[in-house]
Amino acid sequence: NRIGAGAFNSVLARYPGLEHLDVAGNGLGAEGLLKLLPALAGHAGLRSLGLADNAIDGPTMGRLARVLEGTGVLHVVLGRCCGARANVVDAEATDAWVAALRRDPPWATIDLRGVIINEADAERWLRAVSESRLVRFNYDGELGAEVRARLCHQANVRRVLPAPELGRLRRG
Repeated sequence: NRIGAGAFNSVLARYPGLEHLDVAGNGLGAEGLLKLLPALAGHAGLRSLGLADNAIDGPTMGRLARVLEGTGVLHVVLGRCCGARANVVDAEATDAWVAALRRDPPWATIDLRGVIINEADAERWLRAVSESRLVRFNYDGELGAEVRARLCHQANVRRVLPAPELGRLRRG
């Protein structure tokens, strides 16, 4: 299931109506994602992006945040499975994502399950999430009552279509 970034770029160029792209487990790494970023930035139709288990480093995850801010992507899955190819969300990546959340991007959901985040960075994420328009935020830690209440409120206000269930899409 390893496909190069060049193949994804050509798919994105060929299918401007593509709404859901899940490249989880393809081992893109930082180099592959850097090649994919221009195509993501120029694809107006993309609504959900799955990048779990691609061994993406912290600086590149930060660049991803800055690119996705200017797109119509609503649902971002950065980690669901752990393992040798887990993505890295370090202090540098946290800086970029938290700053982006404060600028009010279109994102509705961010899934960080399976990504190791230290306690200090997790607190920064939670503060930013509680001040954002996200409707769902998943990570391996505990969401406080205030954060859960804010997410519920935003879900009622925004009425965003949920992220696709890939298992159901594959069966259909």
